[in-house]
Amino acid sequence: MSRKNLISYFILTLTILIYSSALPHTLKIFGKNCLSYWQWRENEENFIEDALDINAMYGNFRGNIEWYIYEPSNVKYALRKEGMRKRFVEFKNPKWSLRAGNFYQSFGRGLILNQTVEITGNIDRNIDGFNLSHSIKFLTISLLSGRPKNLLFSNGKYTVVNDTSDLLQGGSLSFDLLPSFPFSINVVRLSSDNPGVESPRETYLYNFNIDVVKGPFIIYAEYAEREGWDEIPFEESEGNGIYGSLTFSTGKASATFEYLNYDKLGYGGSDYKYNAPPTGNLDGYSINRARDERGWMLDIISNPFGSWYFEVNKSMLWTISSDSIGFDEFYAEIKGDIWKRGPSLLVSLKNLEYRKPETIIDRKSEWIPHIGIMSSLGSHSLNVGLNSRVVEIDTITFMDNAVSIDAGIFSYLTIAGRWEIRNKEVLLESEGTEWKVIELRWDISNSHTLNIMAGSEKGGLICSGGVCRIEEPFEGIKINLLSRF
Repeated sequence: MSRKNLISYFILTLTILIYSSALPHTLKIFGKNCLSYWQWRENEENFIEDALDINAMYGNFRGNIEWYIYEPSNVKYALRKEGMRKRFVEFKNPKWSLRAGNFYQSFGRGLILNQTVEITGNIDRNIDGFNLSHSIKFLTISLLSGRPKNLLFSNGKYTVVNDTSDLLQGGSLSFDLLPSFPFSINVVRLSSDNPGVESPRETYLYNFNIDVVKGPFIIYAEYAEREGWDEIPFEESEGNGIYGSLTFSTGKASATFEYLNYDKLGYGGSDYKYNAPPTGNLDGYSINRARDERGWMLDIISNPFGSWYFEVNKSMLWTISSDSIGFDEFYAEIKGDIWKRGPSLLVSLKNLEYRKPETIIDRKSEWIPHIGIMSSLGSHSLNVGLNSRVVEIDTITFMDNAVSIDAGIFSYLTIAGRWEIRNKEVLLESEGTEWKVIELRWDISNSHTLNIMAGSEKGGLICSGGVCRIEEPFEGIKINLLSRF
């Protein structure tokens, strides 16, 4: 170890010892361990994953280490190894916050930066570096610098979709002069190293956002600009984007209208983006992740009487350059108690219309009606659902019908099952015409939960942020054991 590093470690250790002696606190250690095992039926492939997440708190200090083991039977799978996946050290008090290591960060609604976990696409977007913030009366200053990492889990294996040496740096000024009129100014710089280029290529993004609360109205508006290097056309370019929402809420009803327009705002590579603006629809569907998008959404929720409420949602999304590429969604739902303290009824209808979702598909339409009944009696519960899906892909039409049952035998034990059939084989979607699955969820104790799934899942096309992938159909066993301490 070099003399410089020895001096740095000595100063850090001495600082912690002095702080601990002057302000003694109780050391708290807690965390969780998630053990997963997947076994495929036909090809006898499997993998074991164990992720240990440990947190430690001492006064204003906090530390975290995530250690994982990923061992698939296929030795050619990427990231087949064990080691430390994430770690951080953080100091935080009412005025100061400093974190070194892995962290998530989003500015505003994500128009210029959104490195967070994306559940739909199974993507863990984080930054490895440092994050500093300081509050002074009505002003909060934030600074960050680090290397982004987008980790994708798909088809039972991990891949790093942005295997680059990109460097993200950013700053934020958040003002709270008036309680009902906060606003912020944010800046992000991306520095990318490209082979054969002496100096890094740089991309700059700026945005301004306000959040106004006045009586029953909530107004949010955000404007962003991008300039500099653009990785997609591989040239210098400029872009901008705007997002706004207006919400009106009363005791019995609320209505929200959203509008978006993104022109060359998305930045990153073809398979990943470092920003993720709102998509303006319930499904979170994006055509090309803020490269060329515009749209709107209207959502109305009302509780006219008793325990019954309904929701109606309509959204449209299309490209700025062409109306022939787009996505329309309609959703309606009504839910309430059939009788007082009795079972609840849920009836919903969803319609999805895709225009040119893929190169080989011109139009895709889906109608998805659903009926669900939910009942509980003490520690016992029973949920029954009937679901249909009528799909039309250009000249091909097919139907999926499914029934699902979720029975809470006791407060700690649940058994669920799903049976789904398709009226004919379709090459454009997952193979097969029938899928059956049964699942057991058992809270062994307050600290341990066991989940066992056996059967088949149909998989299919999953699109997220303009990036689509095919999840392979799965037939076999999945076992997950979550332990908390």
